[in-house]
Formats: sequence, structure tokens, C-alpha cells
Amino acid sequence: MEGPTFRERLDYHQYIVFPAGLNAHITASKTTEVTKIQKAPLRDADVVVYALDVAIDSEQLRSVNALLSYVKNFTLKDTLMLSRPSQAIREVPRSSRGRLVRAWWQHSLKAVQIICKIPKRELCAEDLQRRAALRDRYIAAVNRAKDIQLNLQGEVPVEEDYAKAMEEVNQMQMMLKLKDILDWRMQARDRREAPRDGSPAAETNRTVDALEAEKGSKERAVKERPAPKTLQVKVTFHGFHVFFLVAQD
Repeated sequence: MEGPTFRERLDYHQYIVFPAGLNAHITASKTTEVTKIQKAPLRDADVVVYALDVAIDSEQLRSVNALLSYVKNFTLKDTLMLSRPSQAIREVPRSSRGRLVRAWWQHSLKAVQIICKIPKRELCAEDLQRRAALRDRYIAAVNRAKDIQLNLQGEVPVEEDYAKAMEEVNQMQMMLKLKDILDWRMQARDRREAPRDGSPAAETNRTVDALEAEKGSKERAVKERPAPKTLQVKVTFHGFHVFFLVAQD
């Protein structure tokens, strides 16, 4: 913009300045056995914020409402797309359409439930079993694809087998939330890195050893009774916040 034009546009606005400030006292304790035994808070914050004055006009309020409406519509469409099948019914041969038709009907029922805000029942035992089975199937598919890629089973890697394994993983990820994908991938990595000896006796021995080590560390911490390592920070801020309103002609 040119200078005069920019100044002329500023003349059409009304600026309002309000004071602002806060006081904060933050305490952070290092995670140690002493902290756990004494039950000291790891994070503690005492924040006092001064009164905030807000000045907006009707046009700005309309813009905020429009933005919230866009965000709500995007979230709704994103939720509906989680259960939408990736193929159309006409793209599949008539002899193998049964499973795809059921998937489209399930997608339609879920969309009606979400749009009409029909309350969903709490997870029962059957839902938990289905979710656990889905998690185990996803983790197994991820580990199978990883084994083929790294040739852990002693076989020659085949690109077709790896492509099929990744296709199964991608199809399952289209039906899952991002939080579940990240959580289950971490569990798949932990299972790959776990020791190969998975017998019940070995698991019991490892559990007993861990409990004994934890008990011994707690007893030593109680005898020594050192103070937790804490860090305290005090922050004081004073400033201004500015609002600009469009001046009416």
C-alpha cells in the first residue's frame, strides 16, 4: 500500500486501549521417588489475571460467528468421513457387493445418529470386546507389514506382500481416529521390542522382580527422606490490549 492510502484507511477505524496484566507463581517438582512417596505436586500454578475489557462491534461479532460455523461444519464433515467407504457400489462387481452395501448402510445410520444428535449408549462388554479385537487386529497388521519390510522372518521380501499388508493397514486407518492410530502404533512398537520369551513363567518373574525393586527403592527413599527438587518461578506482566472498531460514515 502507498503511505497516504494507508493513513486514510486508518482514519476509518476507532482504536480503544485497555490495561491488562497478570501475576503468576509457578512451582515445578522433578519426578523422583521422593516426590512420589511424599505426594508432592509435580506442577502447581497460581495465576491471577486482571480484569479484561472487551470492545467489539456487530460486524466483528458476525465474523466470529461465521468462523465458528465454518469450524463446526468442518468438524461434522470430518467425523462423517471416518465411516464413509472408499468405493462406490457401482464400482464393485455385483457378485461381491454385499459387504460394501452393508458398509454404506452403517455409514448412513451413523450419519443420521450424528446429525440428529441421537445419544449413543455407553460402551458395554460387547463393545469393549469388539474394540479390543480391532486393536489387536490393527497391531498385528502393522507388525506384519514391518516384519515383511525388515525381513525378520528370514524370507525374501516381496513387494506384493508388503503392498497388500500396507493396503490392509491403510484401509483400517480410514475407519480409525488419529488418537487411536498413534496410540496403537506405539503399542505395536512396544510389542516388537518386547523380549521373545513370552511364557507365563517369564512374565511372572519379571513382574516379581519389578515389584521388589520398586519396594526397595521406596524403603530407601523413606529412610533417607530428602526434600523434593523444586523450581519456583514468579512472573508479573503489565501491558495493554488494543481493539479497533470500524467507524461508521
